[in-house]
Amino acid sequence: MIRNSLFISATLLCLTVFGLMDRLHFLAPSKKLLFLHCGPSLALFFAILGFNLFSAAIAVNRKLLLKDTGRKLSHLDKQLQAASNEDITRSLGERR
Repeated sequence: MIRNSLFISATLLCLTVFGLMDRLHFLAPSKKLLFLHCGPSLALFFAILGFNLFSAAIAVNRKLLLKDTGRKLSHLDKQLQAASNEDITRSLGERR
C-alpha cells in the first residue's frame, strides 16, 4: 500500500512540476537568479506538496483497498477460536 501511494504521489508531483515548467517557460532566462534567490523556498514547497500528495494517496488507498477488513478478520478469528477447527491452526502454524 505504501509502495502504491509513493508511486502515485511521485507521479502526481512530476506532473505538477512539468505542468509548471510548461506554464512558466518565460522565466527560463532568469532561472539561475531565481533558483539562487528562491531555491530553498521552492524546495520546501515541493517537499510539503509531495508529503501532502503522499498522505492523500495513503488515505484513498486505505479507504478503497481495505474495505471489509474487520469483517474478514473477525470471521478468521471465529474460526480460530472454534475447537473443531484444529486443521486451520495447524496449517497456520506450518506457514510460520
